[in-house]
Amino acid sequence: MNRPIFPTLAIAALVVMGVIVFALRQYLPHSGIQLAPKKPPAVVLLMKGAYFVGLGHDGKQWSAQAEKVEIGQNRSITNLTGIHDGKVFDNGKVALKIKAGNAVYDTFTKDLTLGGGVEIIGRQGQIITGAGADWNSTTQILRSTGSVGFRTKSSSVVTDALRVNLKDKQMEMWNVTMTFEASEIPRAFQEAGNNAR
Repeated sequence: MNRPIFPTLAIAALVVMGVIVFALRQYLPHSGIQLAPKKPPAVVLLMKGAYFVGLGHDGKQWSAQAEKVEIGQNRSITNLTGIHDGKVFDNGKVALKIKAGNAVYDTFTKDLTLGGGVEIIGRQGQIITGAGADWNSTTQILRSTGSVGFRTKSSSVVTDALRVNLKDKQMEMWNVTMTFEASEIPRAFQEAGNNAR
């Protein structure tokens, strides 16, 4: 009597399928092992040598040429590293030129936080240096974070804190120490008066 070949093939196929399923069980969706990353990446876009622009209701508020730009997972936080050609605009004209080690821009609050050593150059050649600063595009206010050095052609100022309001054209300093050349005393006071307006 000949046995039917079907049950033998069926048993062999089941054994082969069992071995395959056992060997590849970690890739099956019902196994409980996730194939996707457990945590989304913190940075979703990385650009090198990028030119980044902050826009407001009136157009361009600031711009920065940075060595590296990283846009975060939530798309509202942007990290800039190695800023060597930053600009802050006032009514479409360059008001301040900025160099900074790094910066963080928050698109919701319009805050640009500068750090890693900051150098800011004004329209008339004034130079502000410090550890860091905060710029808000909406209010057009620049605040120092820490002590600041402020230099003009004839004078030098060290202050604990600095606040510059580009909208109202005002600058405030706290706990100020000023030095200037003796031959430039009248000019230094005139520059200080012009810069305070």
